[in-house]
Parts: sequence; C-alpha cells; structure tokens
Amino acid sequence: MAFANLRHLWRRQDIRLSIKGRVYCAAVRCFILRQRNMAIKSRRHS
Repeated sequence: MAFANLRHLWRRQDIRLSIKGRVYCAAVRCFILRQRNMAIKSRRHS
C-alpha cells in the first residue's frame, strides 16, 4: 500500500533517478522497522 502511494513520484520525469532511489530506500527502511517492531510486540504478548 505504501509503495502504491509513491507511484506519482516514479512517473515524474523531472525528478532524478537518484532522488527516487533515496525515497524508495527510506520507504523500505520504514517498512522493515515497522514490521520488526510489530513482531517484537507480538512476541511480548504471546
């Protein structure tokens, strides 16, 4: 879902590929951290 929201960014021709790559990496890091935190919380409540 979060990556679908970035679709407008990928389609823009006036934004450099390096910037798009940095945004993508930041989004992936946020996603991974969120998943990790959710896994830790679920283990605590098990």
